[in-house]
Amino acid sequence: MTTPGTAAHVSHVAAAAAAVRRGPRAHRHRLLVRPVLAEDRPVVEDLLRDSEAPGAEAWIAGMWDRWLRSAGSLLAVAETEEGISALSVTTLVSRSEAYLHCFRARPRHYFLVAYHRLFLFGIAWALTRGRSVVRWAINRERFGRFEAGLSELFEGRVLPAGSFGYWDADPLPDVDYRLLPRERDRELSNLWSSKDRSRTLWAPYWYWRRLTWADLVKELRLDRVLHDGDARAMFIQAPLGPYLLWAEGPPDELTACARMFRGYAAARGDRPRALLPNTPDIDEALAQAGFVRRATYSIYETPLTPDALLTFGRALS
Repeated sequence: MTTPGTAAHVSHVAAAAAAVRRGPRAHRHRLLVRPVLAEDRPVVEDLLRDSEAPGAEAWIAGMWDRWLRSAGSLLAVAETEEGISALSVTTLVSRSEAYLHCFRARPRHYFLVAYHRLFLFGIAWALTRGRSVVRWAINRERFGRFEAGLSELFEGRVLPAGSFGYWDADPLPDVDYRLLPRERDRELSNLWSSKDRSRTLWAPYWYWRRLTWADLVKELRLDRVLHDGDARAMFIQAPLGPYLLWAEGPPDELTACARMFRGYAAARGDRPRALLPNTPDIDEALAQAGFVRRATYSIYETPLTPDALLTFGRALS
């Protein structure tokens, strides 16, 4: 829901978003940014085929109707006279947070032309739906060259929000695993309350957002928290298998949890994957447990205000 303060600026938001199409660079490249249409699906599937996140086809199938209705998630395309050249997805991940992701372009150089306006289009959409912060992740190996450009575009409003590694491993049969009993939630509560959690992020289904105590309790009640000594490791069960998404504790005990996670996946015929913050302890634990890093992501965020959006719009004009 749009807040009263935001509603008063809706016309300004629309004006800033319109800069996506009317700036001189947009004119030079004859670029139109718009929501996806039903007939765009073959092009969307082609652009997302090289996604590093597994299960892109199943994700498209599950989200397509929502995208057509803009129901909690917006798929926007950048279209030239030759057809669709780039796309992005904006998802509302909580009552206050939005996430920009899945930027794709073909040929690759079109990304340099389109991504500024795709960002602005998604930000305007999230702002008019009452979100106050937007985040995005950049794969350092594939798209690290865009990090500086985005910071310059947003004129110092971009804040680093974290760094995460994507890891996977082969299942490890015949390894016992210990799930924290639900009645021992006090242990989890003590660990959770031992530090400031206002900046703790996690990435359920590859959407980075704040991790809350309610999130941990939910997974504990679903028997998805591993434990060894003072270490705790929480995972979710995604359509393509389990993902380890939060872990804290001494390095040796974290390693034991990571090995148990491989055993848990093996018992279900799944492949274990992890999206966890880059810290020395976690990196060491995962490597010692046999996981291999496949990608590194820089996470950024910017507050969503009408004034900020107008600033972005001026950068495009």
